[in-house]
This record gives sequence, C-alpha cells and structure tokens, in this order.
Amino acid sequence: MTGKGIAVVTGASSGLGWEFAREIGRSREADEIWVVGRRREKLEELSVLLPVRTRILSLDLVEETSFTYLAHLLEEEKPDISLLMQRHSNKKADFRVKVALL
Repeated sequence: MTGKGIAVVTGASSGLGWEFAREIGRSREADEIWVVGRRREKLEELSVLLPVRTRILSLDLVEETSFTYLAHLLEEEKPDISLLMQRHSNKKADFRVKVALL
C-alpha cells in the first residue's frame, strides 16, 4: 500500500481516544482510521466528524470474543497499520493488541 496507512485507535468512543482520533483525522496522518470502542453509537458519531475513511469496530477488547475477532481480522486483511493509539484501560488487552498487530 502506498500512502500513509491505517491508524488504529482503541478506546475511541470517548475521552482521549476520541480526541486522538479527531486529531489524527484533522492532521491526515493516516489514510484511514479504525476506531475501536464499546459504544457503537459514539463511534458512529465520531466517524461523521473525521475527514478520512473510517472503519468502526464496536469491540470490548477485554472480552475474549472481541479480541479474537480483531486478531482474526488483522490476520485475514493484513492491513498496513502505521499508527496504534491505545486508550482503553486494560493492561492485559493492551499487550494482546500489540501482539496481534505483530
């Protein structure tokens, strides 16, 4: 893939995750942003505000099924991830997301 790649922002449905996604969008540091969070409706609100292509992933990365889904998605699509911003508050999930992205 040419271009700036994909930014993945976890915890994007509120707080710092929301703000990081907005800033990445404003600065166009990525061609696409994957917003990850538990509250789909908030992620949908956020996606309307972003000036780049957005993929909504309504997941709770503490839950095994959500993590398994994300890991499978990454394995299948092998996206060009250029930036990872983790703003959810679970250390176990943080580590597992980083491992899945490798």
